[in-house]
Amino acid sequence: MEWTPNIGDLIWVPRVPLGMFAKTGDPDFWKLGIITSVEKHDCVWFFHNNHFEKIHVNHIRNANSQ
Repeated sequence: MEWTPNIGDLIWVPRVPLGMFAKTGDPDFWKLGIITSVEKHDCVWFFHNNHFEKIHVNHIRNANSQ
């Protein structure tokens, strides 16, 4: 079953592009965030380290599926 990002989901976001190939959750390559809004063009806004960022859903991983 494919995961659909929703507001309130915990996500892993890559710190650097290489993070996409590293083990999910490795703090050297990933940061943990929470989705605050979902846009219609497959982007999400997430909160991490006291600020908001935007990223495409293809670059995030569900933190609850580990």
